[in-house]
Amino acid sequence: MASTFGLRLFRFRRRTALITELYEIFVDSPKRLLHPIEISRECGLHMLDVIDVMDRVPEIFLRVPSTGETTTSYGLRPSINAMSREEVLRLINRQARIENFMFYAVIIVVLNALFVVAIATIPYLGTLF
Repeated sequence: MASTFGLRLFRFRRRTALITELYEIFVDSPKRLLHPIEISRECGLHMLDVIDVMDRVPEIFLRVPSTGETTTSYGLRPSINAMSREEVLRLINRQARIENFMFYAVIIVVLNALFVVAIATIPYLGTLF
């Protein structure tokens, strides 16, 4: 599920290795803009998976429409280009940690709500039987 109500949730969670690999492909490439086919050949993934990941992470990857063709290319954001590799890796890992914390916090809240509902219904179960 790409988005819920227009919000993109958990963009970095469980994708840090892939995002890092895509970033490394851009850093190692002599070109500034790459087409998704070129990126998919480098990393060995399907082109649609590469496009999905790069569209989900606009903090790192920039979508650039081509002038003459109907295809789009991708590049690194200028702010990411100015950072060192270690800073970008720290950014990716920090975002993944934040999303993991949010994920587990939501699970804990839902489980606590279910527990409260279960405790509240115990007196009513005696009237049913």
